[in-house]
Amino acid sequence: MFSLRLSPRSAHRYERHAERHRPRGMVAPAPPTQYSLGMFWVARTGHRPLRTTGFVALLAFLASLAGGGATLAARRAGAAEDPLASLPERDVIYYFPDTVGRDPAQIVVLFQAWIDAVATPEVGVRGKVVYFSRLKDLESYMEECRRTGAYPIFGALHAETALEKRAEWGLDAFAYALGAEGKARHSIAVIVRQDSPIRRLEDLRNQVVVAPDYWGRNVRRFEKLVLDDRVSLAKLKSLELSPSSISAIMGVQYRSADAAFASSRVFNLMRQNSSAVWRAMRIVHQSRDVPISAVVAFSTTTPRQLAYMRREGARMHETAEGRKWLEYVRLDRIVPGRWENLFDPEDLRAP
Repeated sequence: MFSLRLSPRSAHRYERHAERHRPRGMVAPAPPTQYSLGMFWVARTGHRPLRTTGFVALLAFLASLAGGGATLAARRAGAAEDPLASLPERDVIYYFPDTVGRDPAQIVVLFQAWIDAVATPEVGVRGKVVYFSRLKDLESYMEECRRTGAYPIFGALHAETALEKRAEWGLDAFAYALGAEGKARHSIAVIVRQDSPIRRLEDLRNQVVVAPDYWGRNVRRFEKLVLDDRVSLAKLKSLELSPSSISAIMGVQYRSADAAFASSRVFNLMRQNSSAVWRAMRIVHQSRDVPISAVVAFSTTTPRQLAYMRREGARMHETAEGRKWLEYVRLDRIVPGRWENLFDPEDLRAP
């Protein structure tokens, strides 16, 4: 390959041209070590300019044409070999705010790696993971989907949110997650500080209680499930909403609330892996078991896409990429199942 040296005057002209045509708002790059001039590569050296005749320049031009044609052919061949490259991109939403000491960015990377590994043209789209840590952000996103009609292909959601938003978002649960202990369900615990005078549910009267917002919006369900109808939420001094079980428990720790309604699974995991802060708390009461998470499809998901996701989800734990994600988020596997497997019949009735 010919390596040509621009004269200082030509180099100056090239830099002025590049600056003039630089997109607005783009920061000018550092002076390059190479210039792309037409189809030549012009290298900068510390030596005197290389004087070339028109014949040599013509040879360089022809060589660059041959190289450019080969590169173009290679690119076309690569595009033909990748049938997914031409598919449209659709979101895969991930909402589970209680990451229990795990980095959300790493969760997304691992989940996306599994989606990419099992991607196939039969689905008709490529999945892109979009993570939400706050319910209000997810609600805003879903409102935009409703307005535009561009819904995700599927989602992994906190089970309580899936139940509450089932009709509003047109959800169809087709699978659920087993925890690392092999269970699909856990309980909601009433958690207080070790030095708290609260010893039973009745002691919650006139107290400030904080709860994750994905549970706290269905008042009747809360009274029945968590409080066993022994205390009305109206008897509390106030019920504050927090983005997650972790933040709810921390609200009790820092004495901005007297008690927290939170996931017993999250609480136990944090006690195992964290500091004395969590050991300074105790559980007063636990509800009956509720599901951990749900894998859902949307009204725009086609039967073929649903069958594909059900199949690939069921064997996620058999793939290297799937196992990495499951181990990182402390889950055992994804189990195919419908709403009736995920929730008790009474859970499915409108509050």
